[in-house]
Amino acid sequence: MSADPDHMITWASAELRRHYAPEIAALKQRAARNRLRRRVLAGALAAIMLAMGTTLSMGWRTVAAPATAPLTLTLADDIRLDLDAGASVELPLLPWRHRARVVDGEVVFDIRHDDNRPFEVVVGDTRLTDLGTRFLVSRTGDTLSLAVYDGKVMVNTAQGLAAMVTPGHAVNVTRDTITPHPLTDEALAIGWRDGLLIFRDTPLSDVVVRLSRYRAQPVQVGAPVLNRLKVNGVFHIADADSSLAILQQALPVRVQQETNRILLFPATGRTTPPSRR
Repeated sequence: MSADPDHMITWASAELRRHYAPEIAALKQRAARNRLRRRVLAGALAAIMLAMGTTLSMGWRTVAAPATAPLTLTLADDIRLDLDAGASVELPLLPWRHRARVVDGEVVFDIRHDDNRPFEVVVGDTRLTDLGTRFLVSRTGDTLSLAVYDGKVMVNTAQGLAAMVTPGHAVNVTRDTITPHPLTDEALAIGWRDGLLIFRDTPLSDVVVRLSRYRAQPVQVGAPVLNRLKVNGVFHIADADSSLAILQQALPVRVQQETNRILLFPATGRTTPPSRR
């Protein structure tokens, strides 16, 4: 009696599976490993992309002005930052983030305000939000001073204090207080943006502090009696030596060069400034 063809096919298939069982098992294991590898790679790629996104969104770069000269930065959307000598800021790696951190020193912000994208300045635990603005931020340690020359700036502290500072006003901000203080004339306060130091009845003790900011060697008053002298004039930051020469001509002082500093002493035989003719 002839065999049933269907039975023959079933028998042949079973024989093939039995004969090639090791190879079939190896192929199944390889396929399983490939699927696992793809899942692992996909997960790793997702983690890498997430980490990159987080790093980019949270990353900052530090920009510092030279120790003895100001620095101007132009950011996206016509935002201008002027850093006084030795000042430093942190800027986001993503240029469209309207934010900056003041690390140290004096920085002037000149911002074209956008209601949809206000610019935020972070100084320690304090946030400053521009409302169409040109303002000066000065940070020394934990001390923050803000002077607004154009537009408005909203001040918010970590302690929940808030204040709107309008043009022609200035405040000092500490951890627990926001205190108004007299505004220094804009030309006197930020003339350094244009390479100038402008003094108007400024005590010599304050003048030497400003001059020292733009010199490798500090300038100091060597005799307390000189501190009461007042200075009026315009000095060029790029020509520090001429500034000292002008002081020596205009005031009863003499300049003494030492190894690591420059001292001002009373000029011999002169107790008052020379008369103007």
